[in-house]
Amino acid sequence: MALNRDSIAFLVAAREAGVSFENTLMLGRQFMLPDERALTLGFADAGQRLEPGEAHRIFEADDGWSEPLFRHLGAKRIDSVDASSYEGATIVHDLNTPLPDELRGRYSAVVDGGTLEHVFNFPIALRSALEAVSVGGHYLACTPANNHFGHGFYQLSPELYYRVLTVENGYRVRCMLMSGYHSGARWFQVADPAVTGHRTLAFSTYPVVLYVLGVRVGEEKVLGSFPQQSDYVVRWSGTRAHRSRFRKRLSHTEPIWLKDLRHTVGILILRRSSSDFRSVRLADFRSLVDAPSRPGTEDPIRQPQ
Repeated sequence: MALNRDSIAFLVAAREAGVSFENTLMLGRQFMLPDERALTLGFADAGQRLEPGEAHRIFEADDGWSEPLFRHLGAKRIDSVDASSYEGATIVHDLNTPLPDELRGRYSAVVDGGTLEHVFNFPIALRSALEAVSVGGHYLACTPANNHFGHGFYQLSPELYYRVLTVENGYRVRCMLMSGYHSGARWFQVADPAVTGHRTLAFSTYPVVLYVLGVRVGEEKVLGSFPQQSDYVVRWSGTRAHRSRFRKRLSHTEPIWLKDLRHTVGILILRRSSSDFRSVRLADFRSLVDAPSRPGTEDPIRQPQ
């Protein structure tokens, strides 16, 4: 449960896009992995500049824990929840069971910096996290996607968060990104499979992290009904046209490698869904937030390095 350069950059960019960290709940007390230089670079990745000595003060203020970072982002109240007190969480609670009622709607930001994949009862833990957000507040997740074999109980997908963060559950996805878990990895905006009409598929040689920003838009019951995967919902409609389109898409599946020339890393995307990923700059985050959930039609391998 720790924040690295990319997750710090994501949080900084979210603040610039209007996310309020005034009342923050961390799922697990988050430690900061970067050194002072990497912290400075994380801010720079998001288009922000730390004042001279600010990175040192953030690190020295709490021995590497992330509360000083959240205070820098505007937090006045910072809580953390964990099943044990061994890392100094302010709330000791096993997320396999629902959070106490008094925590519902209490926070302007709930941050999962890499915790929920370690909770076996994931649906209950996710529901608790989403219920803790106040209307108008945000849920932010930096969560493992590909190639985190053995890291936790789960590796998570864009389909999951797009189907959960819906108006029916009182939420809306403001932005979803992915990036390789290595130095210098490119950022990609990730499309909603329900909008594109097919699965958003990617494979990678390196670990990949999914970055999710959702806003709570209402007080609807969270996960009052179970989501279904969008492509199955289409097929279950039973029309010949839907079945034909699915067979056609499947027959055109063709692998391509997205190569970052500065690093020997690749992300394998199916050609039929290559338009579902668009290379972006995190410094342009404000222009990505609330944009249509289908990033574009260009082939990501042709994006500038």
